Amino acid sequence: MFRTGLVVLLAGVTSACLGLDAGLLRGDLNSGAQLSFEAGATEATEALFVFDPAQHSMDITIFIQPLEQADDLDVVIVTESGTRFQVLGSAARCTEDAETRTCERKLPLLPSEEVGSWRVEAVRNDATAPASVQVQVNWVPIGS
Repeated sequence: MFRTGLVVLLAGVTSACLGLDAGLLRGDLNSGAQLSFEAGATEATEALFVFDPAQHSMDITIFIQPLEQADDLDVVIVTESGTRFQVLGSAARCTEDAETRTCERKLPLLPSEEVGSWRVEAVRNDATAPASVQVQVNWVPIGS
C-alpha cells in the first residue's frame, strides 16, 4: 500500500514539475497548444506534449477565434524529426457558432515518428486583428 501511494505521489510531482495536466494520471490522453496572434503578427508557435505516435492516432480539434479571422490560416504539427503535418489549410469542413470556427482533423499512427519536442505552428496572411488558435489533440490508443 505504501509503495502504491509513493508511486502515485511521485507521478503527480513529476507531472507537476513537467507542466503536464493532472488528467494524465487518470489516463486522459489529451494534449494541446494555445497560439495567440497579436495585431500585426503572422506567425505563432507552441510546444505540443506527445504520446507515442506509433501507438496512438490523433483526433485533432482546432478552435479559431475570432470568427472574423480570414480563411488564410495554416496550422502545422512539426515532429521531433522535422516532419511537418499540415492539419489546417482551409476552413472547408469546419463548423461555426456565434464566436468560434471549429475544425476537426485526424492523423493516423505514425510508426516512423518518436516522442520528443513536437510543436504546433500557425501562419496567417491577414494580420489586421488579434486572433487565437487552440489545437486540442486526443491521442487514441491502438485498438480503441
